[in-house]
Amino acid sequence: MRFFTVEEQKQLQEATKGNRMEMPILLALYTGIRQRELLGLPWKNVHIDLAGQSYIRITQTLNRVINTDKSSPNKTALVICEPKTVHSIRTIPLLPEIAEKLAQYRIWQTAYLKSNGYPNNGFVFLTTTGTFIEPRDFQRDYKKILRQNGISILLNLKLA
Repeated sequence: MRFFTVEEQKQLQEATKGNRMEMPILLALYTGIRQRELLGLPWKNVHIDLAGQSYIRITQTLNRVINTDKSSPNKTALVICEPKTVHSIRTIPLLPEIAEKLAQYRIWQTAYLKSNGYPNNGFVFLTTTGTFIEPRDFQRDYKKILRQNGISILLNLKLA
């Protein structure tokens, strides 16, 4: 597995400033959280204490699985699952700067959902209409940012 160089990370952070991908990418870069964990992260597992220790607790993932509901026209479905192993359930400390950005993001998200009449389902990262982010869409948008900024996507990068 190849990790970003410091220059690539700076370039990626600059490329996502003000973009809807900014906060999820920052959180992934600074915590090592996997995509499934990122997209399935509920606010109840985010502990922000700007005067002390802030952290996230990984207890679930968002996965696409084969849909067993025969009445559904969809072959697959997004479901919340437990992480694959007991070692994947963990607490990850947050840098104060990331905790502050996450706190600001929560305030923005709450106001955005309310002002647009979308339900708040309690998850940190949502689509613009308040639903789960489709992992394939997230991956597509992420790779597009990498391509547009000349960051290699030929190797399996840590965030991918």
